[in-house]
Amino acid sequence: MQQSISHGIKDGLILEEVGDLFEEQGLYHDAIQAYKICHTVDPTNGSVMQKLGGIYCNEGNAHQDTDAAIECYKVAIELVKGDSNKDSLAHTLQQLLNDVNRNFEFTPYVKYLRDGGQHNADEQFEE
Repeated sequence: MQQSISHGIKDGLILEEVGDLFEEQGLYHDAIQAYKICHTVDPTNGSVMQKLGGIYCNEGNAHQDTDAAIECYKVAIELVKGDSNKDSLAHTLQQLLNDVNRNFEFTPYVKYLRDGGQHNADEQFEE
């Protein structure tokens, strides 16, 4: 990773691929660095923020950080393309916020749920 930085790699696609390779090898610290640099180079790439959030909440990562994952997913959901991607991210974000008792932060993201959050509202009434 340091070689990529010292050689001044500024191609977001290459940096994302480097991050993917590190993540596949379980080198989460290096993957995080690659994805962060990629986001700096290409701040409109929602996929990178989604991957970064995934690493932060990955149980295999010894340095899990739910707060960082939440912040990454908040950025990613605004940037990713496609309703199904946004819906999936919204569900993940909703679950993370629920896990840390911060449900109130989810309100701006309900619009990304395909069912408008109705499924979860129905479940709450069933309990």
